[in-house]
Amino acid sequence: MNPPTFGTHIIANIDPHEIVACIDRDVLFAARWNLKADLTSEAWQQRIAEVAVPTLARLTSLSLTRALVKPRVVYGFFPCEKKGNLLFVPQGGRTIRFDFPRERATPNRCLADFFPDKFVTMTLVTIGNEIDREGARLFKDHQYADAFYLKGFAAEATEALANLVHARIATELGGDVTHGARFSFGYPPCPNLMDQEKLVQLLDARRIGVTLTRTMHLIPEHSTSALISFDPKAARFIP
Repeated sequence: MNPPTFGTHIIANIDPHEIVACIDRDVLFAARWNLKADLTSEAWQQRIAEVAVPTLARLTSLSLTRALVKPRVVYGFFPCEKKGNLLFVPQGGRTIRFDFPRERATPNRCLADFFPDKFVTMTLVTIGNEIDREGARLFKDHQYADAFYLKGFAAEATEALANLVHARIATELGGDVTHGARFSFGYPPCPNLMDQEKLVQLLDARRIGVTLTRTMHLIPEHSTSALISFDPKAARFIP
Protein backbone atom coordinates (compact mmCIF):
# COMPACT_ATOMS: atom_id res chain seq x y z
CA MET A 1 0.00 0.00 0.00
CA ASN A 2 1.33 3.41 -0.99
CA PRO A 3 -0.22 6.89 -0.83
CA PRO A 4 -0.97 8.58 -4.17
CA THR A 5 1.12 11.58 -3.10
CA PHE A 6 2.76 12.82 0.05
CA GLY A 7 1.38 16.00 1.59
CA THR A 8 -1.87 17.28 3.07
CA HIS A 9 -5.42 17.54 1.79
CA ILE A 10 -8.49 19.42 3.02
CA ILE A 11 -12.04 18.07 2.82
CA ALA A 12 -14.80 20.63 3.21
CA ASN A 13 -17.67 18.96 1.38
CA ILE A 14 -18.85 16.28 3.81
CA ASP A 15 -22.63 16.32 4.21
CA PRO A 16 -23.68 16.77 7.88
CA HIS A 17 -26.62 14.43 7.21
CA GLU A 18 -24.12 11.65 6.47
CA ILE A 19 -22.29 12.29 9.73
CA VAL A 20 -25.44 12.25 11.84
CA ALA A 21 -26.61 9.06 10.15
CA CYS A 22 -23.36 7.35 11.18
CA ILE A 23 -23.57 8.18 14.89
CA ASP A 24 -23.16 5.06 17.03
CA ARG A 25 -26.45 4.98 18.91
CA ASP A 26 -25.33 2.32 21.38
CA VAL A 27 -22.38 4.43 22.54
CA LEU A 28 -24.43 7.64 22.51
CA PHE A 29 -27.32 6.28 24.55
CA ALA A 30 -25.43 4.15 27.05
CA ALA A 31 -22.05 5.90 27.44
CA ARG A 32 -22.43 9.54 26.39
CA TRP A 33 -25.91 10.02 27.81
CA ASN A 34 -25.57 7.45 30.59
CA LEU A 35 -29.18 6.36 30.18
CA LYS A 36 -28.69 2.65 30.74
CA ALA A 37 -27.59 2.60 34.38
CA ASP A 38 -28.67 -0.69 35.98
CA LEU A 39 -31.84 -1.15 33.98
CA THR A 40 -33.12 -4.56 33.03
CA SER A 41 -33.08 -5.39 29.33
CA GLU A 42 -36.81 -4.71 29.06
CA ALA A 43 -36.60 -1.40 30.91
CA TRP A 44 -33.59 -0.37 28.79
CA GLN A 45 -35.50 -0.98 25.57
CA GLN A 46 -38.38 1.06 26.94
CA ARG A 47 -36.08 3.95 27.84
CA ILE A 48 -34.53 3.84 24.38
CA ALA A 49 -37.97 4.09 22.79
CA GLU A 50 -39.36 6.73 25.16
CA VAL A 51 -36.31 8.90 25.88
CA ALA A 52 -33.24 8.19 23.75
CA VAL A 53 -34.76 7.94 20.27
CA PRO A 54 -36.99 11.04 20.60
CA THR A 55 -34.11 13.05 22.06
CA LEU A 56 -31.82 12.01 19.22
CA ALA A 57 -34.47 12.90 16.65
CA ARG A 58 -34.94 16.33 18.22
CA LEU A 59 -31.21 17.07 18.37
CA THR A 60 -30.71 15.79 14.83
CA SER A 61 -33.39 18.15 13.56
CA LEU A 62 -31.93 21.03 15.58
CA SER A 63 -28.37 20.43 14.40
CA LEU A 64 -29.32 20.11 10.74
CA THR A 65 -31.86 22.93 10.48
CA ARG A 66 -29.63 25.32 12.43
CA ALA A 67 -26.43 24.15 10.68
CA LEU A 68 -24.75 23.36 14.00
CA VAL A 69 -22.55 20.62 12.50
CA LYS A 70 -19.98 22.20 10.20
CA PRO A 71 -17.46 19.48 9.32
CA ARG A 72 -13.96 20.32 8.17
CA VAL A 73 -11.13 17.87 7.72
CA VAL A 74 -7.43 17.96 7.02
CA TYR A 75 -5.39 14.81 6.51
CA GLY A 76 -1.98 13.99 5.16
CA PHE A 77 0.40 11.25 4.13
CA PHE A 78 3.98 11.58 5.36
CA PRO A 79 7.04 9.39 4.77
CA CYS A 80 8.37 7.90 7.98
CA GLU A 81 11.14 5.69 9.28
CA LYS A 82 10.91 3.36 12.26
CA LYS A 83 13.81 2.77 14.64
CA GLY A 84 12.87 0.71 17.67
CA ASN A 85 10.11 2.58 19.50
CA LEU A 86 10.73 5.75 17.50
CA LEU A 87 9.03 7.05 14.39
CA PHE A 88 10.84 9.71 12.38
CA VAL A 89 8.94 11.97 9.98
CA PRO A 90 11.07 14.20 7.72
CA GLN A 91 9.43 17.52 6.97
CA GLY A 92 10.74 20.78 5.55
CA GLY A 93 14.42 20.07 6.08
CA ARG A 94 13.95 18.80 9.63
CA THR A 95 12.96 15.51 11.20
CA ILE A 96 10.10 15.21 13.66
CA ARG A 97 10.39 12.39 16.18
CA PHE A 98 7.61 10.47 17.88
CA ASP A 99 8.48 8.14 20.77
CA PHE A 100 5.95 5.46 21.74
CA PRO A 101 5.89 3.00 24.67
CA ARG A 102 6.26 -0.71 24.00
CA GLU A 103 3.92 -3.32 25.40
CA ARG A 104 5.51 -5.21 28.29
CA ALA A 105 3.64 -8.46 27.76
CA THR A 106 3.68 -10.64 24.65
CA PRO A 107 3.38 -9.75 21.78
CA ASN A 108 5.31 -6.62 22.90
CA ARG A 109 3.61 -4.28 20.46
CA CYS A 110 4.53 -0.66 19.87
CA LEU A 111 2.70 1.87 17.73
CA ALA A 112 5.90 2.42 15.73
CA ASP A 113 5.67 -1.21 14.55
CA PHE A 114 2.45 -0.51 12.66
CA PHE A 115 3.98 1.42 9.78
CA PRO A 116 5.78 -1.21 7.67
CA ASP A 117 5.06 0.63 4.41
CA LYS A 118 7.14 3.59 5.62
CA PHE A 119 4.41 6.18 5.58
CA VAL A 120 2.09 7.51 8.26
CA THR A 121 -1.38 8.97 7.81
CA MET A 122 -2.43 11.84 10.07
CA THR A 123 -5.93 13.25 10.37
CA LEU A 124 -7.66 16.09 12.15
CA VAL A 125 -11.42 16.58 12.00
CA THR A 126 -13.77 19.12 13.55
CA ILE A 127 -17.48 19.85 13.54
CA GLY A 128 -16.85 23.51 14.36
CA ASN A 129 -17.85 25.95 17.08
CA GLU A 130 -21.56 26.41 16.43
CA ILE A 131 -22.68 23.35 18.37
CA ASP A 132 -20.61 24.47 21.39
CA ARG A 133 -22.24 27.89 21.27
CA GLU A 134 -25.68 26.31 21.18
CA GLY A 135 -24.79 24.15 24.17
CA ALA A 136 -23.63 27.22 26.08
CA ARG A 137 -26.89 29.00 25.23
CA LEU A 138 -28.96 26.06 26.48
CA PHE A 139 -27.00 25.96 29.74
CA LYS A 140 -27.39 29.72 30.21
CA ASP A 141 -31.14 29.31 29.73
CA HIS A 142 -31.16 26.61 32.45
CA GLN A 143 -31.93 23.87 29.92
CA TYR A 144 -29.35 21.67 31.57
CA ALA A 145 -30.60 18.31 30.29
CA ASP A 146 -30.63 19.48 26.68
CA ALA A 147 -27.16 21.01 27.10
CA PHE A 148 -25.92 17.65 28.42
CA TYR A 149 -27.56 15.68 25.63
CA LEU A 150 -26.23 18.05 22.97
CA LYS A 151 -22.67 17.71 24.29
CA GLY A 152 -22.83 13.92 24.02
CA PHE A 153 -24.41 14.20 20.58
CA ALA A 154 -21.56 16.49 19.45
CA ALA A 155 -18.92 14.11 20.78
CA GLU A 156 -20.40 11.16 18.88
CA ALA A 157 -20.87 13.26 15.73
CA THR A 158 -17.15 14.07 15.87
CA GLU A 159 -16.35 10.37 16.25
CA ALA A 160 -18.66 9.54 13.33
CA LEU A 161 -16.84 12.11 11.18
CA ALA A 162 -13.47 10.60 12.12
CA ASN A 163 -14.72 7.14 11.15
CA LEU A 164 -16.05 8.40 7.81
CA VAL A 165 -12.71 10.02 7.03
CA HIS A 166 -10.85 6.85 8.03
CA ALA A 167 -12.95 4.83 5.58
CA ARG A 168 -12.55 7.45 2.84
CA ILE A 169 -8.77 7.43 3.17
CA ALA A 170 -8.66 3.64 3.18
CA THR A 171 -10.61 3.63 -0.08
CA GLU A 172 -8.23 6.23 -1.52
CA LEU A 173 -5.33 3.95 -0.67
CA GLY A 174 -7.06 0.96 -2.22
CA GLY A 175 -7.10 -0.89 1.10
CA ASP A 176 -9.64 -2.70 3.22
CA VAL A 177 -11.68 -0.21 5.25
CA THR A 178 -11.83 -2.73 8.10
CA HIS A 179 -8.04 -2.82 8.44
CA GLY A 180 -5.97 -0.61 10.65
CA ALA A 181 -6.78 1.67 13.54
CA ARG A 182 -6.75 5.28 14.67
CA PHE A 183 -4.48 6.30 17.53
CA SER A 184 -5.02 9.61 19.31
CA PHE A 185 -2.52 11.35 21.56
CA GLY A 186 -3.22 11.06 25.26
CA TYR A 187 -4.30 7.41 25.02
CA PRO A 188 -2.12 4.45 26.10
CA PRO A 189 -0.41 3.58 22.75
CA CYS A 190 0.68 7.24 22.32
CA PRO A 191 0.31 8.89 25.75
CA ASN A 192 2.43 11.99 25.16
CA LEU A 193 -0.19 14.70 24.64
CA MET A 194 2.59 17.19 23.86
CA ASP A 195 3.02 15.41 20.51
CA GLN A 196 -0.34 16.84 19.53
CA GLU A 197 1.51 20.03 18.62
CA LYS A 198 3.65 18.16 16.08
CA LEU A 199 0.60 16.76 14.32
CA VAL A 200 -1.13 20.15 14.29
CA GLN A 201 1.94 21.72 12.74
CA LEU A 202 2.42 18.97 10.15
CA LEU A 203 -1.20 19.29 9.04
CA ASP A 204 -1.24 23.10 9.33
CA ALA A 205 -4.53 22.78 11.18
CA ARG A 206 -5.19 26.52 11.23
CA ARG A 207 -6.47 26.12 7.67
CA ILE A 208 -9.59 24.40 9.04
CA GLY A 209 -9.87 26.67 12.07
CA VAL A 210 -8.32 24.33 14.64
CA THR A 211 -5.81 25.52 17.21
CA LEU A 212 -4.29 24.23 20.45
CA THR A 213 -4.56 25.38 24.02
CA ARG A 214 -1.48 25.60 26.23
CA THR A 215 -2.39 22.18 27.60
CA MET A 216 -2.46 20.71 24.06
CA HIS A 217 -6.23 20.35 23.79
CA LEU A 218 -7.88 21.04 20.47
CA ILE A 219 -10.11 24.05 19.87
CA PRO A 220 -12.98 23.80 18.81
CA GLU A 221 -13.71 21.31 21.58
CA HIS A 222 -15.40 18.86 19.25
CA SER A 223 -12.35 18.05 17.18
CA THR A 224 -10.20 14.96 17.17
CA SER A 225 -6.84 14.03 15.69
CA ALA A 226 -5.14 10.74 15.04
CA LEU A 227 -2.31 8.80 13.54
CA ILE A 228 -3.73 6.08 11.32
CA SER A 229 -2.07 2.79 10.49
CA PHE A 230 -3.61 0.61 7.80
CA ASP A 231 -1.49 -2.38 8.76
CA PRO A 232 -3.83 -5.37 9.22
CA LYS A 233 -2.05 -6.06 12.54
CA ALA A 234 -2.70 -2.56 13.90
CA ALA A 235 -4.89 -2.58 16.99
CA ARG A 236 -5.30 -0.56 20.13
CA PHE A 237 -3.53 -1.94 23.17
CA ILE A 238 -2.36 -0.95 26.64
CA PRO A 239 1.46 -0.98 27.03
